[in-house]
Amino acid sequence: MTNLAYVLTLHLSGPKYSRRDLISGYEDIHENFGLPRDEATKVANELETHTGLFIQSGYEAFEFSHKSLQEYLTAEFIVRLPAIPQAKKLLLGLPNELAIAVAISSRPSHYFAFLIFERFQGLKLSFPFIRTFVTRLLLEAPDFERNSLVGSALLALYSQYLQAVEKSSKQLPLFIFDQLAAEFSEIGSMVKERVAMTALLELYAVAGRSAGLDGHEVMVLTRIPGARAPQSSRRPHERLPDEVWVRQSLLEGTTVPAISKAKDI
Repeated sequence: MTNLAYVLTLHLSGPKYSRRDLISGYEDIHENFGLPRDEATKVANELETHTGLFIQSGYEAFEFSHKSLQEYLTAEFIVRLPAIPQAKKLLLGLPNELAIAVAISSRPSHYFAFLIFERFQGLKLSFPFIRTFVTRLLLEAPDFERNSLVGSALLALYSQYLQAVEKSSKQLPLFIFDQLAAEFSEIGSMVKERVAMTALLELYAVAGRSAGLDGHEVMVLTRIPGARAPQSSRRPHERLPDEVWVRQSLLEGTTVPAISKAKDI
């Protein structure tokens, strides 16, 4: 069922499937389980009538009995793969499922850090994708370790999220910014628990500033050439991008160095 949920999620844009879709999904995966191809129709009928996993929502139209069931089954399949998928199109279609996969993995901290540094970094994540991923991640509340690896990954996610918000701000309804402020505050608290801001600012200086719509100034931090992180957090901090976006509230209580005259962004 996890494999079938994964295949249906990947190949169909909506939650509804036809009997032909179920049969096609079975035909795609039957060899993985040593099942005969010619039983596709029988399996589809069993799924529709006996498992309770699917409900009929129209003539020849079916869907999972609850969307979250489909998401969890898909996430269960993803987390059991030898590696996190790396195809851009595939990744960008699974924000909820990837967030759930982080939470249910045997080592959420390492799974999350790998996802951020090896899969998300370098991608231009859209606001809808990253908002969905962040919101679901906070809802699932993975049991993250309190170390600099997780802290750096959270900071990298925070930076990508902030950039997506800033670039989409003209199209976003104002009421959304209350929700965004709460999410930034929650991620920021998680970052501060794991990253010493004073140590971070030994590596970065402010290269640009802008006024956020909710009154919190946005800063662009650029890595200082030749700067080295403390030995204890060197490797995680070295994986951070050369440019990190933060809100001023994240750096409260610290002295922030600037590169000559910081430009407006």
